[in-house]
Amino acid sequence: MPYHFEKGPTWQVFDTFFSGADRIKAKLFVLESLWTEPRFTGFVDSFAKLPANLPLPTAPYGSGIITLADLIEHANAHWFGLPTKIGGNPASSDGYDEYDPTSSTATGFWKNWRGDAERVVRMAFIRAIEVSLGLRHPAGAYDPLTPPAQPPIPPPTSGDAITHLYADHEDPSGSPYAPTLDDAASQTSAQLATRFARNWPIEFWWLCGPRYFQASVTWRRKRLPGDPTAQNPEPPSGQPRSASDDSGRVNVVFITPGATSHVIFHDLEHPPENPPVGPRHPGGAEHAIDPARSEDRFGSWIVGHRFTESDHGGSHEPSHAGECPCPIQQWKGTGRVVTVQPRYEDGGVLLHTPY
Repeated sequence: MPYHFEKGPTWQVFDTFFSGADRIKAKLFVLESLWTEPRFTGFVDSFAKLPANLPLPTAPYGSGIITLADLIEHANAHWFGLPTKIGGNPASSDGYDEYDPTSSTATGFWKNWRGDAERVVRMAFIRAIEVSLGLRHPAGAYDPLTPPAQPPIPPPTSGDAITHLYADHEDPSGSPYAPTLDDAASQTSAQLATRFARNWPIEFWWLCGPRYFQASVTWRRKRLPGDPTAQNPEPPSGQPRSASDDSGRVNVVFITPGATSHVIFHDLEHPPENPPVGPRHPGGAEHAIDPARSEDRFGSWIVGHRFTESDHGGSHEPSHAGECPCPIQQWKGTGRVVTVQPRYEDGGVLLHTPY
């Protein structure tokens, strides 16, 4: 892992899924799954319900392809540290048991950290989808993993958690509207867009290296509905408007400890010495020093000292009786400050994407 702020193949899969032309359908199906399925990766089963023109999210990597089965195993085993059921299939969401809070071992492949990573990721996705569609988070909603016996909002009995939890949602015209999975299956994306306050793309990043595991959900509204300077001003009264008239973007950053299997490279001017097997992806960024161009639709650069070195600090003064001071490890940047464009396989972005 040569760079600490990454995207790479995994998160660009979710970028495509939640930012493409049919993203509103994907959001509704995934949101339903996040509230009802025992495993976060259970939303993969919803893909069979999506229209045929919505492609399944797979990502190229080297000479191979990251499949949905690969993502299921990677998320449950490495990110969430879930134990595999006896005889369970690691490529299936049903093949894993729940997180054990009494465990004293590190969770997944995170270095010196343990906790319920699956619950953090699940709630970050729920919140991001709610922001992107303008949905009000249901007050007192049950925990999707451990619902109480008598929650303020009881679990859905009809199997449609979307309608059950977001019944107080109002569409852009101000009319009460409860989004349903039937709508997502039967209506076009353009028809659905008129029923929601907005339909912002969702972008995912990964910041690796801190001592904790959490998620940051931020958003930026680019234009308010009815803004006279907008290209598409508010339509006449009584006429529906498209959710695209309220444009913005949601950003999710997962902040995690370092992974035990990753090696940190401290020389930014030289590409990593662990190239993937096979040719690099043709649409991926190349490792570049001090790049000049920024015409591509997406980009990822890092600015910093060329080298990051470890320095053990401490005092040479005699300590008081009974004290055993330990050296303090510090990190310092040396060498010239450079701008580096990481390649796709090492956390960069695809320069040419379909969305």
